[in-house]
Amino acid sequence: MAEPVGGEVHRHFKGADKKYFVFGVAYHVDTQKKHVVYMPLYGENAGIMLLRDYDEWLTDVENHKLETGETYSGASPRRLSLVSQRLH
Repeated sequence: MAEPVGGEVHRHFKGADKKYFVFGVAYHVDTQKKHVVYMPLYGENAGIMLLRDYDEWLTDVENHKLETGETYSGASPRRLSLVSQRLH
């Protein structure tokens, strides 16, 4: 998967309504650890700027329960996938 880029919208594997606007990638000033700076476009955190560990953003999900209580079956999905690319 390509590095998240500012201006993109990504969707969480748990639902089409769970979308996030990506501001870009940032580095911690002391540790230089990579993080994705993003904002949920839904729910109680909509409009709040958040950070997620870069590696976690790119992970696949294994044996995870969906909100319906069902266990996800089939190929492991990406935690987050690209919905729309940056507008130029």
